[in-house]
Order: sequence, then C-alpha cells, then structure tokens
Amino acid sequence: MIARIRTYGQVAKTLCGLRLADDLSVLPEKGDPLSQAGKEVGFVTSAIRSPALKANIALGYVRRGFNDAGNVLTLRTAAGESQATLVPLPFVTA
Repeated sequence: MIARIRTYGQVAKTLCGLRLADDLSVLPEKGDPLSQAGKEVGFVTSAIRSPALKANIALGYVRRGFNDAGNVLTLRTAAGESQATLVPLPFVTA
C-alpha cells in the first residue's frame, strides 16, 4: 500500500461504512461485490447485525469516485441483490 501511494500518489480504494437493507435474510460474506450501474466498484470485508444501531451494517473497500457518503450501491450476495448505502465512519446511533 505504501509503495502504491509513493508510485501513484493515491490509493484506488478506501474503507467505507455501509448501511444494508433491514430485511436481509442472509448477511453478505467477505468478498461479496458492490456495484453501480453494472460496474463493480468494491467489495464487502465484513458484515453484522448491530443491536445498538438496530440495523445491518458492513465495512467494504470502495473505489475512489464512488465512495461518497449517501451513495447507493448494489450488493450482490448468494441470496440475491440488495442496496447498500455508504455512511460515514464511525457508525453512530443517532
């Protein structure tokens, strides 16, 4: 990662918070793809049902240019497709 920053001056993906659909029957797994307009723009690293937030949340790496808070991406899992909204980190209960 450091070598890439020194060579290219930037990193291609950033770690982002994701708010997942509340009605998911199965949480995404590590590596499940995130896309927008049919183009793959990232992937999930971890997901959990948060009792404190009363929501399904995840972390994922998303390409620069697609990683603005509020951006809605398509999450593809073994159970089908759903939406994931980018949210600022850290996750807050407000």
